[in-house]
Amino acid sequence: MTRLLIRVDNAPTRCEPYGAIRLQLQTKKAFEEAKDGVYTVPMSQKENRKGETHWAGDGVHYHGDGRRFIYLAWIGERGQRFRRIKLYLDHVPNLGEGEGEGDVEVTIAGTMKDGTPACSTARVLDENRSGS
Repeated sequence: MTRLLIRVDNAPTRCEPYGAIRLQLQTKKAFEEAKDGVYTVPMSQKENRKGETHWAGDGVHYHGDGRRFIYLAWIGERGQRFRRIKLYLDHVPNLGEGEGEGDVEVTIAGTMKDGTPACSTARVLDENRSGS
């Protein structure tokens, strides 16, 4: 089991017309808050019918073309979702296909260049692999 630990740098806390906003990890079943500023996504390697390995888990989403990604959703004051960040797993260099157990940490930008909440493809700021 590998855990992807996602930190979001400079995440805004307000955005009009949504008021106070928060960012949550979107899993297949629910939305989850960060714990101590970190979104934790447990993942494991699975093999498909063609014998190819890929990342899988409740927080891992995928395109029909096989690309895997994590969604982080912006939620407004009244519970409305208004933007999502998509962190492609192949953009996390230290994650690597087929690597063993442990934690992989990544930091992404929380804002766009204009200062609004980040959306679309995540901008990776740094990453680090640890052995625990």
